[in-house]
Amino acid sequence: MSDHVSGATGAGRPGDSMAEIEAAFAPLAGRRILDIGCGPGRLVAALARRGAVVTGVDPEPGAVAEARALVSDADIRQAGAEALPFVDAAFDGAIFLNSLHHVPLDGMDRALAEALRVVGPAGTLLVIEPLPQGPFFEALRPLEDETAVRLAAQDALAAFAAGPADLVDLREWDRIERFASLDVFLERIVAADPARRDLLDAARPEIARRFEAHGEPGPQGRMLAQPMRMHRFRQARG
Repeated sequence: MSDHVSGATGAGRPGDSMAEIEAAFAPLAGRRILDIGCGPGRLVAALARRGAVVTGVDPEPGAVAEARALVSDADIRQAGAEALPFVDAAFDGAIFLNSLHHVPLDGMDRALAEALRVVGPAGTLLVIEPLPQGPFFEALRPLEDETAVRLAAQDALAAFAAGPADLVDLREWDRIERFASLDVFLERIVAADPARRDLLDAARPEIARRFEAHGEPGPQGRMLAQPMRMHRFRQARG
């Protein structure tokens, strides 16, 4: 499910996903972390390199196979976010990275509750989601318009903060990506979801127009910013 790990091979820049994850769970070494919607395992690998004890779950068998091949010593399981196969308080922290909006709309509340259950009263739940706005989003829309699901994820997070969870931090930043060409951009968005490839031919002309219109030109190609929002939760105190 999750589609990108900014700063995954470096220390992480302030205001990018990896930097925020490192700050939320510092020190990462030895931390038991669950990546919910792990996709092909890029975040699992990045956290494992930093010494965390990482488990990943994803409902798609192809993604699970890729993640297991990438991080052969990690525990990667096929499971949906709405029914996590772990006991209460099994982890020090859990992360949804660009994955909550892929959960079925009627399952988002349950998925958040499950994540909080498996981290327990002492654990932390981090949810990082793209907002339905910005140049990257506008370039992607002809291929897949995620406006409704991204808004639904934000609504679920707001309800969660008002109910069973304490919101301890809320941050926003722009994820910045640079693409040398339209083809590089297209490979990036198809890699995030291979099912998009079947729609690519029909959408390509409009994507190309938007890539030119919304991408900021520079020496390394075009820059596309994607606004991100991070929620950090703990179990609500009674």
